[in-house]
Amino acid sequence: MPIVNIVDRRTNKYDVNVDAVIEPAWHDNSIKDATQFKKPKMKKEFYIDSLNKTTIEDAINHINDKQKYQDIPITIFIYDAGSNPTLSCEDCFDLGEEDV
Repeated sequence: MPIVNIVDRRTNKYDVNVDAVIEPAWHDNSIKDATQFKKPKMKKEFYIDSLNKTTIEDAINHINDKQKYQDIPITIFIYDAGSNPTLSCEDCFDLGEEDV
């Protein structure tokens, strides 16, 4: 662990420059045919994290380096660089850096 799934939403699949959205894999449990991940008990809820104008390698390294992700199954969504995908969901998720 922690990366268990990658969802690629880029228009150019060959560009390594991306915006990345990181979330616990259990957020997708309600999606039809999604792998079901058990939500562990945590001191603080981790909703979503994002990295804009980064690379795929840096996004993966960010996830692997973060202590708070160590025991959490993670889905990483990748989008075209500069698309700022979390702007449309700021009211839906806590985008803050919380310790787990």
